[in-house]
Amino acid sequence: MGIISKERHDMNTKSRFDRALERFEKDVNISFAGPVPLSLLARQDLESVIVVLSDRGTPFRDKVTRAKGEGLAHLWNQRTRLDTVAEGPAGLVNLFYADGQLPSQQDPTYVQKTAAYKYLGTTAVITGPMIASGRSYIDIEAEIAEAALRRIIQAEEWAIFNGDSSVSPLSFDGFSVQIVTNVVNNLAAALTATGVTIPAFDKVIKLIRNQGGTKLDAIFCSFGIQTVINQIIAPAARYFIQNDANIDALKAGANVVSYQSPIGPVPVVGDFFVNAALPYPFAAYAGSSGSAGNIVSNVYFLRYDDQGCQMIDLVPIGRTELAKIADTVRFYLNEYTVLALKGEPWVGKLINVSDPA
Repeated sequence: MGIISKERHDMNTKSRFDRALERFEKDVNISFAGPVPLSLLARQDLESVIVVLSDRGTPFRDKVTRAKGEGLAHLWNQRTRLDTVAEGPAGLVNLFYADGQLPSQQDPTYVQKTAAYKYLGTTAVITGPMIASGRSYIDIEAEIAEAALRRIIQAEEWAIFNGDSSVSPLSFDGFSVQIVTNVVNNLAAALTATGVTIPAFDKVIKLIRNQGGTKLDAIFCSFGIQTVINQIIAPAARYFIQNDANIDALKAGANVVSYQSPIGPVPVVGDFFVNAALPYPFAAYAGSSGSAGNIVSNVYFLRYDDQGCQMIDLVPIGRTELAKIADTVRFYLNEYTVLALKGEPWVGKLINVSDPA
């Protein structure tokens, strides 16, 4: 009797196990797509290094000078003329005077400019269990904070070129709006170094020099236009190849890091945010049309010092902790800043330049 009861018990146990396993197989979906392992019971080989595909360089923000701000807006004075507007072109001629007379009075003309601070930031909320569960392979809080900081930096870089307060009142105006004096329209044509007229770059620089500008710190353009600049080499250029050089030293293409202008060499800097492409199309603004950006874009001739343009920080970028709600870590990163284009006549832009895909 004991042997029969044991066998019956084993059969019942096996039957219950089979039924449980059958229910498990029905409840768990193991039909993953792609490279994910085909079993939930197989451990995934998760490395601690995150492949960052979201970063874009911010070369202008990395170079521009930043100054401490006060109050609700940044104000500065400009001397626009050495005489009164009423004197007009005759102002210099009127400096001549007759024997025994006094020279005419010549008062310089001053204007005051202002730029109101704008507020830029992002909030992050991370649950406590998420932080604890990932602690063995990565500091999740630090990763989220770095991503939030990069988001703000990239948004600032984009607004520096493309910000338009008439479209988004919370944004400051960028160079596309603020530069109005020295503007040349290329009419969707490609850049060229030849023709019956001076090259487009030299046209802009000539306008800047006519306004009294004597220097440029850099020319900022899209990646596509930067490749075109690489192809613009003087027709009289000659290339020398050493016969005894190692064949591995031969390279194709030209790497142009500066433009030889009438005022001297000016660095050429490629900036993604001049003509932002996917995944940052910024749909509220005209511009990006896909993975190659817009078919035309602008080129900016800039001077970034206290006589050209500056970023004025009322509050530099920083982190502020928020009140703890439930089991979460909450904080936001923000800054109060504005782009102050002080020497507007000393910068310029070339607009509607064909930007190759």
